[in-house]
Amino acid sequence: MDRVVQVCYYGAMIGEYADINVNLRHWVPRVLAFLRESRERVVYYDIGANDGALSIPYLGDIDTLLAFEPGPAGDRFLDRVPEESRERVKLFRIALGSRREYADLAVYSDDTFSSLYERPERDLDQYRLQRSGTVRVPVWPLDDFIVKEALPAPDFVKIDIEGAEVFALQGMRATLSGTGAAILIEYSCINTQNAGYDRREILELLHEYGYAPKGLFRAEKLHLHEGADLDPCGIWNLLCLPPGFPADH
Repeated sequence: MDRVVQVCYYGAMIGEYADINVNLRHWVPRVLAFLRESRERVVYYDIGANDGALSIPYLGDIDTLLAFEPGPAGDRFLDRVPEESRERVKLFRIALGSRREYADLAVYSDDTFSSLYERPERDLDQYRLQRSGTVRVPVWPLDDFIVKEALPAPDFVKIDIEGAEVFALQGMRATLSGTGAAILIEYSCINTQNAGYDRREILELLHEYGYAPKGLFRAEKLHLHEGADLDPCGIWNLLCLPPGFPADH
């Protein structure tokens, strides 16, 4: 499929997330295009892929797409991969964490809210959610899973796993070491509180791994923030740009 046609074809799918992902739709393609120009190949790890809204539309700049989605949304992800791209895309039905185990994934009426951590009643009321079930899922540290499956190192890592972000990062120390991979990671006050930790632990771990995260306010604001500007809960995502990415891009 022609790249322009492909983006238009998936435009409706991206638009479903316009209320929260406007700025991500600005930055993700720019970072991927830069990686495409500066590296021999681009390997995208979509961790918490759901239906692939932030990866499938950009297959034109991705050589290999490795998606991780243990919940029912993984079926929709597979349905949305174009037939001609399926050899370049693989879905793993596992969750990522700091150690190997099995865990219960709470599934909700809007499965973008599915989480390894139970949502309190205030979340259910605020987002008009209903608990629709529980799925027992395997959890792997990414470092171990990459060795097991002989997977290529990532060039772009997107992590949106409803509170489990810091644990997934703890399990990918070797994966991220020295790769210069770009990282996009959710930075939610609410989800990290539900998971029992302060979201600043995500920031501290990224710094420990040698990254300089920038913050994005939720939705339409495109400016990248840093320092004390990362404190407000309105900062919804962190973006770690790859080495050499132009400041005025």
